[in-house]
Amino acid sequence: IKEKKEKYLELAETEETHASIWEKEMEKLGLKIPQFRLTLRGRILLFFASILGYRSLVPILENGEDNAVLGYAQGYRESADEKLKESLKEIIPDERKHSLQMQEYSGIITKEPKKERWHRGGESIGDIIFGINDGLLSTFSLVMGVSGAVTNNSYILLSGLAGAIAGAISMAAGAYISTKSTLEVYHKHLNTEKMEMEMFPEEEKRELVAHYRTKGIPETQAKILAEHLFKDKKTALKSMSKEELGFAVNILPNPYKAALSEGIAFVCGAALPILPYLLIPGYWAAKVCIILSLSGFFIAGAGRTMVTGRNPLLSGLEMFLLGAGAALVTHFIGSLIGVAL
Repeated sequence: IKEKKEKYLELAETEETHASIWEKEMEKLGLKIPQFRLTLRGRILLFFASILGYRSLVPILENGEDNAVLGYAQGYRESADEKLKESLKEIIPDERKHSLQMQEYSGIITKEPKKERWHRGGESIGDIIFGINDGLLSTFSLVMGVSGAVTNNSYILLSGLAGAIAGAISMAAGAYISTKSTLEVYHKHLNTEKMEMEMFPEEEKRELVAHYRTKGIPETQAKILAEHLFKDKKTALKSMSKEELGFAVNILPNPYKAALSEGIAFVCGAALPILPYLLIPGYWAAKVCIILSLSGFFIAGAGRTMVTGRNPLLSGLEMFLLGAGAALVTHFIGSLIGVAL
């Protein structure tokens, strides 16, 4: 703890040095230096850090360092003041180190190269199967719960439809936000990588060589390959984004497609317990609903093995029992409520 404290204090001292540089620049322009005051945001962050631990602040601070690097780099490119540019040239490497140092001190990252994050084939299939499972499980549980409380098929159908629509919207919105956030993170890191390649090309070459070395490529060949790639900035950026950041540029996810596929998958799963009440009158609707839904659980569980590689029979049986258990619980609760009413 003492060692970490000392390192964080070193970071703070460096930041104070940076602040003094900007203080001088403001004085040159005749601007009044504002008195330091902890902002509302800072107070809120400290409050949560006191509860969750100061390590919880690291991603926020690291994000601030990344934004600072990009801002300083833009200032370096646009400034006509040579003295200021020299100062920025000293500040940028410091800020760049801080981002990695804070994560390393907190044990969030290691020195190992990052792996590719998106394997679209398996992941997209897995997402669709998850959506179907979610739609089937939540809607079947809802329908069974309501059927335990009431016997009117119209009420059961209405509750199932409402649950399916709400669930599909929620699933689609969640997929959109999640995928869009992933893209935003990607573009942010890509801009940082682009800046680093522009300002620190030799260091970036060494990093790329190190990544190739971890894959078993001899050092001489790795250096030749890195030199060749850096002749074309676009090619070099693609290689760095994949090797260092773990992003594959040509297979980025589409938020709209993700939302559409997740929403449709949810509706497909939810349709199984709803359709019997829509098409079949009387007591048989419940029986057909149970048969269709439990069959759907087994098929969805078996289909999941396309991604997981497990035994289809065991995976299908697992989902079958999970769905049956959820239905029994909700139906029991519904029957208790029905008696109370």
